[in-house]
Amino acid sequence: MPPNRARRAVHAALLLCAASLLLGCALSQQEKAALANTPVNAVDENDLNDIMLTLADSPAAVEYYRRALGREPERLDLKRGYALSLARDGQHAEARLVFDDVIAKGAAEPTDLVVYGRTLAMLDDFEAASAALDRLPPAYRTSRERQLRGMVADHRRDWPAADGYYGEARRLTAQPAPIYNNIGVSMLARGDMQGAEDAFRQALIHDPRMFEAKNNLTLSYALQKQYRLPVISMTEEERAVLLHNIALVALRQGDEAVALGLLQQAVKVHPRRWAPAADKLAALQSRVKG
Repeated sequence: MPPNRARRAVHAALLLCAASLLLGCALSQQEKAALANTPVNAVDENDLNDIMLTLADSPAAVEYYRRALGREPERLDLKRGYALSLARDGQHAEARLVFDDVIAKGAAEPTDLVVYGRTLAMLDDFEAASAALDRLPPAYRTSRERQLRGMVADHRRDWPAADGYYGEARRLTAQPAPIYNNIGVSMLARGDMQGAEDAFRQALIHDPRMFEAKNNLTLSYALQKQYRLPVISMTEEERAVLLHNIALVALRQGDEAVALGLLQQAVKVHPRRWAPAADKLAALQSRVKG
């Protein structure tokens, strides 16, 4: 793979490979809505904050902390929860601003700094992410911290350092799927397509439901002009999304006829009318006819 294409690939894949840094409990939609709208004084406040920090539905957590801060805007524990929830919800720009305030006031814990660093990496500010890691205690070692250091090393194209950090990250966790996903992205950046495929498949062995790895494996095929879905488990909705993403790669590589067919499949496969694929298909059909 040419170096410039590899750099584009790793940048796109890094944006797609962000695994959630906070794992949540399984609650029903009704329970999530009720929690988000529960007055703070209706239950023990510390317990409710703990629930929200582990809530699987991140928009509900964001809304809870936003409302709570509206009542008590100077509460640093609420600001910390708000920042973590924003990061988990993918609202990285706003999360950065809230984290900046929490850190400036000395209320950030080491785990917060790692989430903050990953937020900065998602904003493509790897130097700031590295500076966030420098704030950690010297002896601090976790899988997520090592994974983030690997991402920073990838950005600097320091492959030996990246390999070392990812190796340590794997040894520090019993759930290495996100690590293997990042290793795959790293291999894409190096132009090692087979290494990337192997790593993404390892991620799926450890977590067969991990959509980021499914997507990145599919993209690694498409970047080699292999416009097909890998033989892996997927839902019909995931199949449609992956076909759509293959089509985008085909378009960028000048293969319009292939992209047209892939978009047609995506629209047909999706259980509902899916606007992203349908709209692109209509635009492409119009251009072809024109």
